[in-house]
Amino acid sequence: MKTRQMMLVIEANAYKAWRLAICAANKETFEELENPKVGDLVLEMSSRGMGTRIEDRLGRLVSVGDEEPPSLTQEDYDQDAWDGQEWPPYYEKVWNIETLDGRPYKWWNANFIKVSE
Repeated sequence: MKTRQMMLVIEANAYKAWRLAICAANKETFEELENPKVGDLVLEMSSRGMGTRIEDRLGRLVSVGDEEPPSLTQEDYDQDAWDGQEWPPYYEKVWNIETLDGRPYKWWNANFIKVSE
């Protein structure tokens, strides 16, 4: 089986396990899938079916946390436009993964689930 096909099989099975955990009201399994930890194999779920490459959505969780907004730089920041608020004006939740082919990849505005191994 080719690598891409294998990734799609992993995606389908991870999605099915997640759906079953919701439908079966299996709170323990659902919480485990919904709260991946650093080092877990993870799958980005929020762009499923939107044409986002599976190669960019599947990988090892490196970190997750708040970071400065990616679309705003401190050099371009106008404090007056943000009612005097210090830099940064807000933070965004960022998921950092290492894809299965070894690339670092960042996700903003996304949801991930743990893939059971």
